Amino acid sequence: FSLVDYGCGKGRIVMLASAMRFSRAVGVEFSPELARVAEANVRRFVAAGGAPHVAEIVLGDAGAYDLPRGPVLAYLYNPFGPAVLREVIERLERKLEAGDEVLVAYVEPRHLELFEAGGRWEVVERCDEAALLRGRRQGFVNPFRLSPAAEG
Repeated sequence: FSLVDYGCGKGRIVMLASAMRFSRAVGVEFSPELARVAEANVRRFVAAGGAPHVAEIVLGDAGAYDLPRGPVLAYLYNPFGPAVLREVIERLERKLEAGDEVLVAYVEPRHLELFEAGGRWEVVERCDEAALLRGRRQGFVNPFRLSPAAEG
């Protein structure tokens, strides 16, 4: 899995992801100042032995970011409003259509209804502060979901 932190701020989550040995850890940040701070932080973190590789920091619009190949865990700490979130969801859904696995960790999920609206996302876990979602790939059947007859 690659981890993509949308609105990565100073880079804490991508540093942790690089230490956890995700195949890639990418932070997408719109603010040039925060992106510079995040880049410096991830370099210091690797130099101190905190991770085997430097996480990538991308300065830019989250809605225009092209996701890495392969399975992705998208991390969202309520980084933006509904307009940009719709664009991000569209890009995540394109990965699903291509057959890739996509998970979303959405902290402080103020716009969870945008994921729920299209029927492409399953809420795996939820509490007041966060939701974990799994994208439904086309033709994908979840082997862990019981049939309605078995649940009854």
